Amino acid sequence: MGFDTILATGISVLILMVLAYVLFAGFTGSIDQMTNTLKDVETMKGDQMKTSISVYNVSTNDTVVTFEMTNNGFTKISNFSQMDVIMTFNQTFHQYTDDPTSNQSLTIWFPYQENLTGDRDAWTCVNITPDMINPRVWDPGETLSCKMYIKETLQPGSLGWVVATAPNGVSGMGYFRVKI
Repeated sequence: MGFDTILATGISVLILMVLAYVLFAGFTGSIDQMTNTLKDVETMKGDQMKTSISVYNVSTNDTVVTFEMTNNGFTKISNFSQMDVIMTFNQTFHQYTDDPTSNQSLTIWFPYQENLTGDRDAWTCVNITPDMINPRVWDPGETLSCKMYIKETLQPGSLGWVVATAPNGVSGMGYFRVKI
């Protein structure tokens, strides 16, 4: 009778030790994963703090919008297809709404297109100046000249703004008024 109690206690202690080991291993794995995630967030935030872009010289001509951006930060940007360009403007929209007399604000996302033809809402890089260090890479201090095509004809006098966002989430914005 006494040996059965000792055996049951020994098995219980062994099960508790295995369970404690499994819980401890899971806990340390979670801590390692959380630490790696925090390192990634710190790296991303550091990249964001080193990035600064400004949008200016926004001008319009019917269905074409041109603007310039300067890389004021310390981060090189090479993949323009990962950048977002969004334009918001106020006017009457025949193509985008059912009511031809509606006067409202419209926001359009413009994807990057290398060889822009004007057949869809898109933007492209016209040139980078001065582009001497890394060709076709938007280095700090360089100016990116851009062109956007919009399907809808912009009405004279309407107001709007262009927002450009770098791949790491940093953005710049410039306002415009369609020429009368």
